[in-house]
Amino acid sequence: MSSNQQQAPSALTFADKTRREWYLFTLDLHLAGMPEKKVKEIRQGLRGELTAAAQDVGMRRAISQAGKPRVIAAEYLDAHGTKVPRVWAGSVALAVLLYGWLLAVISHLDGMINAVEQFDVVAPTTVTSKWLLSEFYVEVSADGIEAFGLISTTQTLVVTLSVFAGISLIVARIWRVWLREKS
Repeated sequence: MSSNQQQAPSALTFADKTRREWYLFTLDLHLAGMPEKKVKEIRQGLRGELTAAAQDVGMRRAISQAGKPRVIAAEYLDAHGTKVPRVWAGSVALAVLLYGWLLAVISHLDGMINAVEQFDVVAPTTVTSKWLLSEFYVEVSADGIEAFGLISTTQTLVVTLSVFAGISLIVARIWRVWLREKS
């Protein structure tokens, strides 16, 4: 090969492409809420930069030199100038909602158990109660409480999850409108 000829850049390996795409996917998660067109531009630009840098130093080093996706996303979001809700914030809000529901269910069941314990039961009895789209039961006999639990159907599960999703979407919409009015 003569000194005038340039060596063709080596093609990226499957592992390098996978590392690059995972890095870009992680960046996408942190850019959640930014307009998709802008995210696509950022992704394409960064993909090109990582690919070019990988030709010189390898993909692992190119990614480490680029920085953490969270930090890069924060810089782009700051430059964008608008606060956007983060996926992680929404996940935490949903977890709090589910925790609240679970606490309410446990409290209701505990109340039923305490009420049933006040009665003198001679024959085995099952006490049921409907609350929050679910049916609860407590089985009691002369020896005390035998069993308790939640009776849930597929329909109940679908309705409950739909309510959670609906609440999450409404809160997300209010959040976006509130931020838009602030800026």
